[in-house]
Amino acid sequence: MDVRAVIPLVFVLASYGCGGGGGSDGGTSSNSSPHFATASSPAEAATRQISCPSSAVESGAKLTPTSQNFFEEINLPADGEIVVYTDRSEFDTYCYLLNQLGNIITSSDDGGNGDNCSITASLRAGTYSILIRAYDSTSTGNFYLGSSCIGPYQKLTDPTADPDNSGGGGVDPGGLGDLSFVLIWTYTGSSRSEGPDIDIWVENPDGERLSTSRDGLALGPDSYGGTIDLDDRGGWGAGIGSGPERLSWPVASAPAGSYSFGTRYFEGDGDVEVTLKVYRGSTVTSTWIDTMTAAGQTKNLGTIAYP
Repeated sequence: MDVRAVIPLVFVLASYGCGGGGGSDGGTSSNSSPHFATASSPAEAATRQISCPSSAVESGAKLTPTSQNFFEEINLPADGEIVVYTDRSEFDTYCYLLNQLGNIITSSDDGGNGDNCSITASLRAGTYSILIRAYDSTSTGNFYLGSSCIGPYQKLTDPTADPDNSGGGGVDPGGLGDLSFVLIWTYTGSSRSEGPDIDIWVENPDGERLSTSRDGLALGPDSYGGTIDLDDRGGWGAGIGSGPERLSWPVASAPAGSYSFGTRYFEGDGDVEVTLKVYRGSTVTSTWIDTMTAAGQTKNLGTIAYP
């Protein structure tokens, strides 16, 4: 995988950059009408500073038919555990927390009240971005974006605990949404302590390919909202080694038909045993185990019929 590549989560991410400019103009008060801002690309994003400790700060935002993403840059001057959330939304929201490269650190479609989403994450000081989308990718309306620092940095729950981390370290994070594929692996004989870079790939029934090798539609989304939210490059980039990597479709969105899937030994050295699990909701329905020995090797592990 190429760390220079930016996830094509939606069209605008192809030109990802840390923005500062448009977007939200701050909180609301009872003495004035709230302003609901748009910021459909990172270049339009306003910057919100989250100091630790801090109380909740909220600002108005909206999605429209021509602006179906809302970005806001987050500046965290010191390590801390933060909460970013939506409130009083007029539609079902989906929250994404992104690093400076535009890669997903974590995401959530729930955690808030009703249709609102919420993310809690322990982060090192730095610059991040929050992306808000509609769960169904088409709904529009107003919402409030809030944030606060709730405590000190907690390494054990930090999705970016390692400077190059993508989360997990060989621990299966479980299923997500309707249908998901999870890859973890073990290795021996690698020249780097975090091991080789092993990638997952899946083709949906329409032949659209999602892959952490960044071929096809790369990390997504596909036409049905399928995305890759976890990616581990081991000793050759972002990641702490051994996975997990996860690809999933939101509830009630995975298309019916045949899915093919497998792995690619993208970079590195050492002998590898891969474990790929297929989840329906939170239940494992099948597990595939195989070995890989050299960079460039690709495995077609199997196919499943869904539903």
